[in-house]
Amino acid sequence: MRKLTPVLMCLLLVIMVNPVHANLLSNGGFEDAGTTSDEAQHWQWGSPDIHGGRWGTAARRQWHVRSGDWGGTILGSWAGDLSGGWWQEAPATPGVTYTFSGWFKADGNWTNQADQGIKIEFFIGEENGQTLISDEGLYFDGVGPDVWVQKTVSAVAPPNAQWVRAVIWVNEVGDQGAIHFDDTSLVAEPGTVIILSSIPGVFLGVFLMGCVSRRWSFRG
Repeated sequence: MRKLTPVLMCLLLVIMVNPVHANLLSNGGFEDAGTTSDEAQHWQWGSPDIHGGRWGTAARRQWHVRSGDWGGTILGSWAGDLSGGWWQEAPATPGVTYTFSGWFKADGNWTNQADQGIKIEFFIGEENGQTLISDEGLYFDGVGPDVWVQKTVSAVAPPNAQWVRAVIWVNEVGDQGAIHFDDTSLVAEPGTVIILSSIPGVFLGVFLMGCVSRRWSFRG
């Protein structure tokens, strides 16, 4: 069998280390309140940073939850608006596939006359996502009061992407009920770029230099 060079072997070892899908969303279950009980930390602008927000009839509630004590909702027009949504973003790596998913349930009298769904957006911007460069959405219906249904969307970050944003939205809500969601996640598919970038540069450099200095090989 052909010998593996020291550097190649070390890179293979690095790639195999910890290929776990980590959730890039903070407070994905809406358990932690923001500045009020209606707000969710990390889904609120300025609590604790500028990488999340909500609009319209979006609110944090205890009405229907899949796990824990709290969940996210978008309420009907009885809450004072005709649309609503939540978003949260994280640093993006170009060429990496991101998957956003969550569990959904709706009141029996919930209706909306336009659309509802989830999407992944990619932005550029120095401090946060400021300019949208691409997005991938999933429109859905068929969410009812009987069971929790998981919805998922995936997209590949374009070459110049700096931020990846997970969005839940509803347009033109009906005048009754609410749609509920819980246990959301945004994950990057494991790969060389993600895993290598997760290792502090000084440790990676020392590790690779140590590999080069040794004469490792496998023989068949």
